[in-house]
Amino acid sequence: MIEEVFKESKDRKFGTWWPQFHWTDTKIHVHALYCTIALLLRTIMNRRVRNAGVKISMKRMLSELEGIREIVNVYQGNEKKKKHTERVLSKLSETQGALVAILGLSLKEHFSS
Repeated sequence: MIEEVFKESKDRKFGTWWPQFHWTDTKIHVHALYCTIALLLRTIMNRRVRNAGVKISMKRMLSELEGIREIVNVYQGNEKKKKHTERVLSKLSETQGALVAILGLSLKEHFSS
């Protein structure tokens, strides 16, 4: 398991250490803290998904989540109706839909501007 964690932390696409543009010790320590927290959160998300019965790797889970887009539709108002907006998610694959449901990412509220 530890080897897998190190492998994930070195991954250039979803890894947490790259890019690292810091030179002072203090900034490197803060960067390390953020990277460790990000790794912990990704692991918790993956554990929640696996416990819900979806057998998926960390890399695939992150790829599927990356493909989800939020769209904000803006409706112009007139004298009778005021301007409002509506948030919706892009069309989801079956896996993305399961991830949204498991992780509680669905949009239930609408908001006005």
